[in-house]
Formats: sequence, C-alpha cells, structure tokens
Amino acid sequence: MLCLDVVNVTSAPSCSSSNVTSLTSVTEVYVIKVIIALLITFLINVLNIVNLIILRRMVSINNTVKNLMISMSVSDLLLGIFVCLPGIISALLHFWPFASIFCQITGFINGMSIGVSSWCMTCISIERYLVVVRPLGLQYRQRSWILRLILALIWTTNSATFVLPMLVNEKWTYYKYDDVTFMCGFEWDPYWMIYVALLLYQLCPAVVSSICSVGIIHSLRINLRVAPSTSRVTPPLESSLDTLRNSDIMEVHSEGIANVKTIRHNVSIIQPRNILVELKLKKEAKVTKVLMLTQTAFFICTMPYVITSMVQVTQSIVITSFNVFIISWFLNCNSFINVFIYSLTYQEFRTIFKTFKLVQQIRNVLRRH
Repeated sequence: MLCLDVVNVTSAPSCSSSNVTSLTSVTEVYVIKVIIALLITFLINVLNIVNLIILRRMVSINNTVKNLMISMSVSDLLLGIFVCLPGIISALLHFWPFASIFCQITGFINGMSIGVSSWCMTCISIERYLVVVRPLGLQYRQRSWILRLILALIWTTNSATFVLPMLVNEKWTYYKYDDVTFMCGFEWDPYWMIYVALLLYQLCPAVVSSICSVGIIHSLRINLRVAPSTSRVTPPLESSLDTLRNSDIMEVHSEGIANVKTIRHNVSIIQPRNILVELKLKKEAKVTKVLMLTQTAFFICTMPYVITSMVQVTQSIVITSFNVFIISWFLNCNSFINVFIYSLTYQEFRTIFKTFKLVQQIRNVLRRH
C-alpha cells in the first residue's frame, strides 16, 4: 500500500545499493516493529497462496466473482513479495540494499495493489447488483470476453496511474525509501495528488458499492419474503390428491382424470421450483454478505492511512514514527484479511482447506528426496 509522507522522518537520500546506513538504533521498539512486519509479511504471502489454490477449486462461486477474487489475491501477493519482503530485508540491514530502480518498482506495486483491490471489489458489487436486481443483464455478464476486458482495464488503468508520477519526475525517482515504514512509498508531491487518490480509490468505490449494496439488500429481502410464502401456499402432492378425491371433480365427469393429471403435474413442478428459488436467493445472499464484509474490512484498513495523510498534507502535523509504522502496516493487513472472511463464510472453502494437506505433502516430498 502507500507509505505516509511523514514530517521529521529520516529517509535515504537515494534508493541505491550503496551502503547508506540508517541512524535508527536497535531498540525494543525497533525489534517490535520488525516482528510485526515479519508476521504481516508471512500472513500475506502464505494466506494468499493458499487462497489462490482454494479459489481455483471452488465451484459454489460463479466464474465472474471467482476471477475478480483471484485478481485481488494476485495483487495482494505481489505486494507481499515485492513490497513487504524487501522491506523486511532493509529493516534487518538498516539500509536499502537494492537498486534505485527496484525502489521505484516496489513503490509502483505498493500503490497499484490497493487500486486493483478497490476496483475489483467495486466490480463484484456491480456484478452482484446485476445478478440480483437486474437479471436481464446476465446475457452480457456471462460473456467471458467482457470479464477479460474489465480485468485488463483494471490492471492497465491502475498501472498507468502509479507509473505517471515517475514519468513526470526529472530523474524518474518519485518513490523514496522510508526507514520508518521500511517501504518505498508515495510522497504526495504535488499535494493535490492525494485528492485524486482519495477520489479514485475511496470515494468513487464507496459510493458505487453503497448504491449496489442497498439495491441488493432491498431486492433480496423482497424475494426471500415472497419465496417461502409461495412455497407454503402450494399444497403437498398427497393432500392435493385427497382434496380432489373428495371433490365433485372426481364424480361422473370424464374430465376428472385429466384434471388430476394436470394438478399432479403442476404441484410436482411448482413446489421444487420454489425450493430451488429459495436456495438460489440464499446463495446470492451469502455472496453479498461476503462482499459487504470484504468491503468493510477494506475501508477499516485504509481509512486510518487516508485520514492521517490528509491531516499531514493540509495541517503539517507531526506524527510519531511508531504510529506512522502501525498505520502503514495496518493498511497492508487488508491484503490477507480476505482469506479469513472467505473461510468464515464459505463451507466449501473450509472443506477444501481441510483436504489440502500441505504439511503432509511437504513431508512426502522430503521423504522422497
């Protein structure tokens, strides 16, 4: 994610591989910071690898939502590999040991990851809205080329957004290493760029997702209220036949048998159809629940960073280095928290995870070698 531009923060003058030692001393606070960064980095990398494996095996999620979730997980994994891991190495060495161009790459991935996650969740909201509220649009949603085009636009647009600051910089070194957060991040120079980022990755996704969520919840409540009542109105097959036996239809009229067959056919079709509709609505409600939990977690993780950045840019308020570190790495927590949400809400996710005996597979590989 993006790093804070902090007042009174000692940063490396250039992100070169020269032995630029940091003035930060090894204290208890520094050790705690390294441990926190190690734990978050481990969770991001391991959980997203597991998430990618399990999502590809799940069948209870439609392909559109699944591919958008996979895209989010890929962007989070890129952040763990190219941003968090180099940050851990630089924290242990007390200086940035990589080349200047690599600092630009990590800063670029740092910003691109949050953009991809934000707009993938927005696209899932729109897809859920089309499924539940506007089912007539499913014929367009089910076309695979549209999904590929949307994913290409998400990745291309976000890549261009965070490459542009490097292109307009004289030395192409916009992103700089921050020895407080252990990451190469955004500097918000000029200051108006933070307003652009706020509009693109907070306000617009929040407005679109909120509108879609309200429409989805309203439609699901109406449909779930109608489906069970329709099922209760439809009588069971045997009781319908008993009623027919006692009615006047079963008397001398030759049409009686035809009526019995017609009602038998109608009852056998309507009742299972009502059950299937109710099950489908509950499935859509579960997917919507997962979406809302994911969006809530995203905004909880990103809002402290956004508020702090806005305050610093507009008010020039000094924030302690430890608080800056916590806010920056709490932002990174969004990159693995989705896995916990999927595991808590999807029974299939937990089932596949239990059958995915990673430790046993590692042992078998070690035994063979």
